[in-house]
Amino acid sequence: MVVMKWLLAVALLLAHWQAATAVEVLRFRGHEYRTRDGASPTSTTAGCEDTYSELPAGGWKLAPNTADARSVAGDTPGDGRWGTSLQVMSDGRAYWTNKNDETPDYWSYQGWYRLGTLGEGSDARYAVTICNSRLLLQRPCAGGTYHGTTKTVATEMDGAECSSCPTGKFAANTGSSTCLDCDAGKYSGNTGSSACTNCDAGTFSADIGVSACSGGALCNVGSYSDTP
Repeated sequence: MVVMKWLLAVALLLAHWQAATAVEVLRFRGHEYRTRDGASPTSTTAGCEDTYSELPAGGWKLAPNTADARSVAGDTPGDGRWGTSLQVMSDGRAYWTNKNDETPDYWSYQGWYRLGTLGEGSDARYAVTICNSRLLLQRPCAGGTYHGTTKTVATEMDGAECSSCPTGKFAANTGSSTCLDCDAGKYSGNTGSSACTNCDAGTFSADIGVSACSGGALCNVGSYSDTP
């Protein structure tokens, strides 16, 4: 009885820890996005990341100033605003969380960058220099996974991946927005493949995007077949 109570307490503590460490990410065109402190993309509560700290583990980097990142910052599903007025990119430029309106250029020209950095390389720590701003982070979908052009908010544990490629398809590169069909003569029998496998000797695949090769009679020695 004591052991059962102890196991129940451990399970409750684990569930609480998982809930506390869960973060909401926004997936779009082969990448995942989040704030450094885990504020939800759908949050409308203002916040500030003006305390210097390291980026979270799991391959997260400061989001580059690209059209995709600006779209993520300024146009989230619903009325979400990432819990801030401005999202800060890796070059220090900030963008309104309302339909991609960019802050005036004088923030750069006068040196009033909204990105503060302490240290270098793996020791670097980051913060915003003016409040009501947050850092936008990005990481690519892993090889064998993808996410398309629809913005999707998902609550995941830190380290979660994008959607796995179905059987018969693969994604060789990180940051894929779609999966490709395996070529004829190859197959992928598992989901989440980053490469296809050549059909075994004595089997073949005349079609693309197959999950298994078909067995067939081998040609006799000294003969061949020019058809699949």
